[in-house]
Amino acid sequence: MTAYSEDMEPALAKKHSKIVRSFQELSRRIGKEKTIWRYDPIVITEKYDIDFHEEQFSKLAYKLSDYTEKCIISFIDLYKTAKKNKHRLGLKEMTKNEIFNVAERFSRIANRYDIKLETCSEKVDLSRFDIDHASCVDAELIERITGDRDFNHTKDKNQRLECGCIESIDIGAYNSCVNRCSYCYANYNETIIQRNVEKHSEDSPILIGELSKDVKIYDKSPDKTRQLKWNL
Repeated sequence: MTAYSEDMEPALAKKHSKIVRSFQELSRRIGKEKTIWRYDPIVITEKYDIDFHEEQFSKLAYKLSDYTEKCIISFIDLYKTAKKNKHRLGLKEMTKNEIFNVAERFSRIANRYDIKLETCSEKVDLSRFDIDHASCVDAELIERITGDRDFNHTKDKNQRLECGCIESIDIGAYNSCVNRCSYCYANYNETIIQRNVEKHSEDSPILIGELSKDVKIYDKSPDKTRQLKWNL
């Protein structure tokens, strides 16, 4: 949950009137330890400067402080979609000094509201600002919530070196979201997005389309790596 306008996030619902309320309601239902706020990516432009982020992060932290224990932040990486929109929006990769500036300001705000700050897959060390590297799929948190220690604690080898997540299965799909955020790495082809959206069925057991003989199903159990064919 960030504070960008429609130029950056064209189709998202209103932040303070809808998304904040949804976050708060989810937290009430499942618990604040399970409801983790992400303020990312942090983008610096002429419009969205460091003062903007400080002001908006503070407003959101105030509204979410009773509903979460942790906020995970990250800084813009210019992937395919972001590069395409770079000149239109004035996107730029942040300098280390700019990152330190944001980290210092965010840390001060987070401490005020008793929110733990972590970074997602960032090489930069921000420990001086009491900001640790995140594990978004966090073994320690899973143990705390479930009381179960008997699960795989192995680092996910398919993620970046800086990622602290344990092995997990991603249930999402590229080019399947219609929000058209200008910085998104996962949705970059409007034609494919529209085609996938048109295929979607609420009654289907898979995210896009229906099961057919062409669908490939993989057993992801550690001791079963073979590919299974769907048997209609």
